[in-house]
This record gives sequence, C-alpha cells and structure tokens, in this order.
Amino acid sequence: MFNEEESESDLYKYKRVETDNVVQWYKNNILVEVHPISTLRSDLGHKAQIIHDGDNYVILLEEIDKKFYLECAAIFPDVFDVLITLPNPARG
Repeated sequence: MFNEEESESDLYKYKRVETDNVVQWYKNNILVEVHPISTLRSDLGHKAQIIHDGDNYVILLEEIDKKFYLECAAIFPDVFDVLITLPNPARG
C-alpha cells in the first residue's frame, strides 16, 4: 500500500486546495450553510474547512458520508499552518 518514500502518516496530511463555495455544517442539531475561508484535502480524500463564526475560526471535518461537516475539537498541524496566515477575526 505504501512505497518506501511515504509513510502511513503522510496519507493523513492535509493540503490547501481551492476553497469550496458553500458547505453544510451540522451546528447544534441544525444544518447550516456556511462559506469556508479555506479548504484542505488529504491524499485519502478527506476534507477540512476553516470557517468564520462570530469572532472565532472553526475547523470542520467532513462527516463519513460526506453530506455535511462536524466541528473538530483539535487543531492539527496542517490546519494550524493555514490558521497562522489568516487575520485575527476579532480585529476585523
């Protein structure tokens, strides 16, 4: 499954891709349409979205059936690399 130059962890790395226009976020048991600020995709096809919600950035991960996104409780390194390039949402 892996060649000698890649490890299993390399498949879980996310790369910034063209930002999706609109996604469905399952927020407080309600599906809400949101406009991502940035989209990332792993080599396995998993997607993550960074959205703006109030004065915060929220990280969303694609649900297994790829119908909507759920909030992510952790900031993983690939998302962190994108977050540090964004302006502070509380300062406009």
